[in-house]
Amino acid sequence: MGTRCKVFISYSHEDEKLKDSKVKIGVGYPRAFLSRMSAAIKPHDDLLTKDEIFFDDDRLAIEWVWGGAIEKALDECDLLIFLVSPHSIESDFCMTQELPRALQRNIPVITVLLRSSADWHLVKVRDPVSGSSMKLGAFHSGGLPKEGGNAKAVSTWANEEDAWENVCKDILKFIKKHLGPKGEALETPPTVPVAVQEMAVEKAPSIAPPPDQAESPMCRILRGYLELHWEHAHLADVFSNADLIEGIALPPTVDAVMAFSTSNEDCCGNLAEVVGCLGAVNTSLSLGEHAQGSLVRMILVIAESYLRSAAIKAGYQPDRADPIWEQEILLASVIAAERMGFGLSFKGGKREPENVLEIKPPMSELGNPNEEGLGLIRSEVLRALDRRQPAAEAAPSPEYFAKLVQKKRKSLGSDIVVTAVAEGCYVEPKARASLQHFLGQYEIHAFFRAAERQAAPAWAVGVIGDLQHALGAAFPSAKKTGDEQMANQGNSGNSGAAVNIQINAPMSGVLNLGDHAQVAGRDINMGNPADWGKVAQAVQALHDAIAALADGALQKAALLRDMKEVSDSVATGKPDDGDAKLVKRCLEGLKQGAEAVENGEKIIEKITPVWDGLKSAWPAFLALIS
Repeated sequence: MGTRCKVFISYSHEDEKLKDSKVKIGVGYPRAFLSRMSAAIKPHDDLLTKDEIFFDDDRLAIEWVWGGAIEKALDECDLLIFLVSPHSIESDFCMTQELPRALQRNIPVITVLLRSSADWHLVKVRDPVSGSSMKLGAFHSGGLPKEGGNAKAVSTWANEEDAWENVCKDILKFIKKHLGPKGEALETPPTVPVAVQEMAVEKAPSIAPPPDQAESPMCRILRGYLELHWEHAHLADVFSNADLIEGIALPPTVDAVMAFSTSNEDCCGNLAEVVGCLGAVNTSLSLGEHAQGSLVRMILVIAESYLRSAAIKAGYQPDRADPIWEQEILLASVIAAERMGFGLSFKGGKREPENVLEIKPPMSELGNPNEEGLGLIRSEVLRALDRRQPAAEAAPSPEYFAKLVQKKRKSLGSDIVVTAVAEGCYVEPKARASLQHFLGQYEIHAFFRAAERQAAPAWAVGVIGDLQHALGAAFPSAKKTGDEQMANQGNSGNSGAAVNIQINAPMSGVLNLGDHAQVAGRDINMGNPADWGKVAQAVQALHDAIAALADGALQKAALLRDMKEVSDSVATGKPDDGDAKLVKRCLEGLKQGAEAVENGEKIIEKITPVWDGLKSAWPAFLALIS
C-alpha cells in the first residue's frame, strides 16, 4: 500500500470465510464492516480516506507473504480496530502480533464485537516487551456496537445495517475528536504538564463499561442485596403492598424488582413510586431497615436507567473524558457512574459517596518537592485515599501504589473512583483522557466536573430535577437532618430517622437509622476510658471467634465485613456518635449471621461482652437501646 496507513483493521480470516453478511451478499462481517466504514468516511476525506485504511483481505494461510506490509502498517497507524469473535480471539497473529504492537506504540484500540464469545472482555492482550497487559473490554470503546449503553454483538442485531450504522457513527466520532486534519494524530498540547505527557509510559486502559448485556455494577449491588435479605426481611410483603408501591409484577420476586428498576418505559413514574414508598417506610420502623436499604439501592438503579434512556432518546453520546456539567459530588457521581459503569458506596450519613475521591490537578496544586512525573499522580491519589492533606514525601513506586489501591478496594468492597475539576492542565481533552488511561491500569475510574457550574443539556433538565429530589430523599443533608431534629425535639427516639447507607458490594452494606442530632455532630460525654479498654478486648475476642470459622463457611465473609465496621468505628475509644446505629446494626447482623453457621453459638457468646461494654462506655449506644 503506497499511502501511509492511518487505521489498521485486525480480524480473523475465518470470519470472512463464513460469508454471512446480510447487507453485502457473498462476504463476511469483516468486509461488510470495511464497506460500511468506507461509505461513512467519504464525506470526511480530510480526516481519512479508504486508501489510508489497512485491511488485509488476502491473508489466508500464507501470512508471511503479507508480513512486511503488515509490519509497516502497524508501525504507521494511528488507530487499530479489532474485530472481536471467537476466531479472532484464537488467532495467534491478532493476539500476539497485531494487538501487542498497538500496546507497545500506545495507540488507541477500538473493539467491534462481531460475535459473542464468553467473557471476551476479560481476555488479556500481553505486551511481550514490557510484560504489561490489557483486557479487551478495557480498550477505548468497551465494545461496539452498543445498545442501551452496553456492547451487543453484530450477529445478534435484528437489523445488521443498524448495527454497522451504530459502529461507524461511534468510530467516526472518535476519529473527528482524536485524530487531527489529514488523519494526523494530535500532538500533546504544550500546556499539558510533563506528568500527563509521561502517562503513556505506564500503558493503561480506561475502565470500560459493562460488556454485552451484563448488569451494571449498580444493578449487581441491588440484586445481591435483594437476594441476601429477601426471605428473612420479608421484602416480598413490602413490594406486594399496593398502598406502598405499585408497578412491580405480582407475585413479587427479585427478578420482578430488578425488571421494574431497570425498565426504560416509565423511569419517571417508577422513581416517584420508590421515593414515595421510601417516605412511608422511613416513618414505619416495623417495615425494617432492609426495606429501606432495598429502596435506596432501587433509586440509584432507576437513576441510571433514567439517565441512559433519556440520553439515548436525545442522541446524546458524550466522550468518557468530557466533564460532567454538575458540580455537586453526589449528583455528578451518579451521572458519571451511568456513563462509565461503576458502583457507589455510601456511609456514615454522608451525601458524598465514600468511594469517590476528589483529587487536585497536578503540577500547580500538587508540587511536592520530591514528586516527579507519574509519581505525582500516584501520590495525590494516595493522599485522597488516606483523607489527608498534601505532605512532602517521596512518590510511591507503581508496585507499592497498586498494592495499596488493591487493599483499599477490598476494604471498601467497591470500585475506587477519583474526580477532578476540569481546570488548569485538565482543560485539554487529551490531558483528561491521559489521566483516565493511566489510572485504568490500577482499576481506578476517573471523571471530571466542569470548572464552573453549567446548565444541564436540554434533554437532561427534567431528569436532573427529578433526580435531585429523589437523591435528597435517599441521602438527606446534614443541615436537613439537623433541622428535622430541632423540629422534633421532645419526641421519643423516632424523630424522622436519617439514612446512613453503605452500598459497596452485593453481599454487604445495610441501611441504618441514625439519630439526627448525632448525625449532625452533637458532642456527647464518651464515658470512662477504662470501659473502652474492656470493649477493645471484647471486640478482639469476637473477631478471633469469627476468624476461626473455616474459610468456606457460610456467611464468614459477611460476618467479617460487619466485624470490621464495628472495629473501625470504636477503635479510637472516641467513636462518632453518628456511628452508634451502624455499630448496633452490625452487632445485630453478626448475631443473626452466627445463628446460620455451624458452631455459631461461640460467636454469639462473644457478642454479649461487646454489647454490654458499649452500653457502659458509650452513652450514644446506650441511648439507642434504652
